[in-house]
Amino acid sequence: LSQAVWAGFRRPRGNLVAQSLAAHGSNPLAATLRGRRVSRIAVHPARQREGTGRQLIVGALQYTHDLDYLSVSFGYT
Repeated sequence: LSQAVWAGFRRPRGNLVAQSLAAHGSNPLAATLRGRRVSRIAVHPARQREGTGRQLIVGALQYTHDLDYLSVSFGYT
């Protein structure tokens, strides 16, 4: 399956990060990595630049010791 993901023939649902790592990193085995995704971290504008977003990520990292990666996306509105 990882070869098919790497070659662009398969797209496992909910696994865009692993697929992207395999395709853009030119490593089919990247599709077999175990990871978690944190989506759309947002902090109220009045509370930005205070380390709140960083604290959220540090908290999430506490649950990833048995994983290969943690992907994070940030939103800007």
